Order: sequence, then structure tokens, then C-alpha cells
Amino acid sequence: MLFTTEEEFYALASLFPKFKDYFEHGSTNGNYTSKCNTIKSSHLNGELSDIVPCISVAKHLAYINTLDEQEKTKRCIYFNYWLNEKHPNVVNSTINDIQFYKRLIQGYEANISDFKIHKCEIYHISDPIFKELKDLYNLYDMLYKIETSYSSSHSPSSSCDKANEFIRLYDSHANKCRTNMDSKFCKELIKLSNSYNALMATRTNCKILEEILQPQEIHNQHGIIVIPVTLIIVIALILFIFYMFTPFGSSICTRTRRVKRIWNNVYKKSFQLFHKSRHKQLNLENSGFNIQFHSLLND
Repeated sequence: MLFTTEEEFYALASLFPKFKDYFEHGSTNGNYTSKCNTIKSSHLNGELSDIVPCISVAKHLAYINTLDEQEKTKRCIYFNYWLNEKHPNVVNSTINDIQFYKRLIQGYEANISDFKIHKCEIYHISDPIFKELKDLYNLYDMLYKIETSYSSSHSPSSSCDKANEFIRLYDSHANKCRTNMDSKFCKELIKLSNSYNALMATRTNCKILEEILQPQEIHNQHGIIVIPVTLIIVIALILFIFYMFTPFGSSICTRTRRVKRIWNNVYKKSFQLFHKSRHKQLNLENSGFNIQFHSLLND
């Protein structure tokens, strides 16, 4: 898959739930049953378990054909995702999603008067990227349901339950971004958190509903704890090595003993000085007492 196309997949992931609604409910109605039975036999050679995928693809491509060029590009991106997701469940053999799509297109073109379709360019999505897109889709789909539940007749508690479920799912993915904040997936998570927080800021019917953190904030909180602890351990280890295995350690011991002797001498001298001054003070007090005593006797 081309890099620019990969970027487009991530950038449009937020619209996938809405596109799915159009795909399932807003596609152009058409009677493709008989023609898809023919295509199944003539172009897929029994590879297709039933004709439903042929009908679904035909309807969707016919709907895309009615849109302007900019919208066609966006809808083809989602159609590409949908085909990658559905392909393993609808094809019986080892042909890949691109081969499956090409055979369908060949069948449609052989019956051009019955299939007024737009031909989307299809790319195979690698498993790691598809997994991330699917995770993003699930999150955006849940956010889309929260948004629509607030504008429908659903009870407030139902909306709050969906919001809590969204938080749990979001947190499970945000933790993965601690080591790779610059990935396309993590950048989309930041957009998700902003969209969620903006939506919930206008809703006051959920009594206890926390504001979710962006992956960057989770990463920073983790760093605030880890970095000081790591520094303390490293500094302690360095000091221990210097103390045990270098002249620096012996010099510290020598200086420590020297300082200790100095303080001991200071203490002894201070104590002796105090003792002498105290002794003089007592002698003065005694001599004063003797003077008073003798004066009393003379009187």
C-alpha cells in the first residue's frame, strides 16, 4: 500500500462509522440478484459462498458513482477498508481481496448496462495497519453512537453507559502509545480524546464521568514517576562504584576521618573550656559567699 494512501486511511478513520451507515442503509437500491448469480458462475467459479457480497458491492459502487469526485475518493477509502474486513468471510478459497474485487469488476463490466458503478482503486492493507484501523474504527463507532444517542430518544443512562465503555476501550489502546507517540495511530487517539472531551463538556446528565487523558499526558505521567526514580538509582550506583573501586572512595574515607577528628577535638576543647569557666564561676560564687559569711561573723 502506498504511503500517501496509508495516510488517507488513518485520516479518514473518523468518518468510517458514518460511511458504514450510508453503505448499509443509504446505498442505491437495484435489483442485482439475477446478474450476480450469473457473475458468480462466470467470473468467480464457485469462489463465492453466496451472492450477497456481489449485491452489496454493486449497490455501494453505484451509490459512490452519484457523488462528486472528492466524495468518491473518501468513500473509496472506506470501501477499501470494508472489502479488507469482509473478504475473509465471503470468499471460500485462497484468492486475495484484490483478486476477488477484480473478478467482480470484470463481471460488472460484462453487464455494463445493469451496473452503473464507480471503480474504486483497491489496495491490500497489511495486517498490522488493518488491526490499528479496526481499533480506531471501533472507537470512532462507539463515539458516533454516543453522539447519536444524545440526539435520539435513548435514556441518559444509556448514553452514560456507552461513554464509560468508550473510556475503558480508549484507555486500553492509549497505554500502547507510551513508547511511540509519533505513530499515526497515536495521533488519531489524540484526535479521539479531543472529540470525546468536547462532546462530554456539553453533557451534564452523567454524574460521574471522567475526562480522558491524551496519550501524551499518560506518557508524561509515566515519565514523571520513572525518570526521578531512575536518576536516583543511577546516581547511587555511580557513587557506590566510585567509593569501592576508585581513589575517590579512599579520599572520601580519609577526609571523613579527618573531619571527624577535627569535630572531636573541637568538642573536647569546647567541653574543657566550658568546664574551666564553670569551675571559675563556682569559685567566684564560693568566694563571695565566704566574704559575706566572714562579714557576718565580724558583726
